[in-house]
Amino acid sequence: MDTPVFPNYIDGQWIGRGPHFENRNPARTDEIVGLFAKGTARDIEDAADMTHEEGKTLPEAKGEVRRSINIFRRSEESGPPMNADKRRLKNKNLNLSYPRSSAFIGG
Repeated sequence: MDTPVFPNYIDGQWIGRGPHFENRNPARTDEIVGLFAKGTARDIEDAADMTHEEGKTLPEAKGEVRRSINIFRRSEESGPPMNADKRRLKNKNLNLSYPRSSAFIGG
């Protein structure tokens, strides 16, 4: 059986240049799971460039989290009312009840 070789995935392409390292099965150390590309300095630079292009700034990430919190709060407010102490879920083969509880999502 041939040992599988795993290249790095950078900028939409599989790049396998440069040396590779062995990954062995820890339960059977004589078994090589695969050969993995170590990556070159050029690979690291290419991957870092892609990260800078695809990343978000901290203010953008905070804004996205705040928006998600607002969506959850609106969803909670627009859901069905839970006025009873218990709510019943009915299905023709299933009859469950669960206690009413308050959920808090957000910061």
